[in-house]
Amino acid sequence: MDALNGLLELIGILTSDFIAREYEEEPVKILVTAQDLNVFIDDGFIELTKGSEQVVPRWIARKLAAKNQAKIVDDDISRDMLSQLVFNEDRYRNQLRFEKLKGYFYHRMKDTLVKNVEEYGRSPDIKRLQEVSELVRIINDSMLSLTRFRTRKIVNLTMTPGYPADIVENLSEEEKILFNALKTILDIYYRRFIGVETIG
Repeated sequence: MDALNGLLELIGILTSDFIAREYEEEPVKILVTAQDLNVFIDDGFIELTKGSEQVVPRWIARKLAAKNQAKIVDDDISRDMLSQLVFNEDRYRNQLRFEKLKGYFYHRMKDTLVKNVEEYGRSPDIKRLQEVSELVRIINDSMLSLTRFRTRKIVNLTMTPGYPADIVENLSEEEKILFNALKTILDIYYRRFIGVETIG
């Protein structure tokens, strides 16, 4: 049993590393703030003109932003947006209904949290420290609530026959991986261990 648990943990670690890599490759929109640049990528280069909006992989956007050559556009998730998501998920907690989450939502939220924690560590202003501390607490609590509501519904979805296909499209990329992993495990459990067909 310990060997099996170790194997499952290893699969979890590899999956987590894969998701992190895919997150860095996710296309994001940037506003170019530096004079004309050529950015080299695997299959050539991209010409970036000052003032233009471009879509590039996240890892390139981060490098350009760190050098003040570009600004990442519309990537942060506001406190209000997060509060609304939690409210809606709580409101529909007993229904197989999901608010749409774009891309690698949880990784973006983690980045937002890290950014605020870093600002907390740098800020000399007591009032600003209190604001950032409160924001970090709200984001953390909201993330915990959102994850609990949605994970519970994802588990229920794996056991629901004939669910609408578009319901899965509202899941974040991380949640889609969780959903498919749970379905695969349940399928193996039902067919190989128990000897019956799966429910879905």
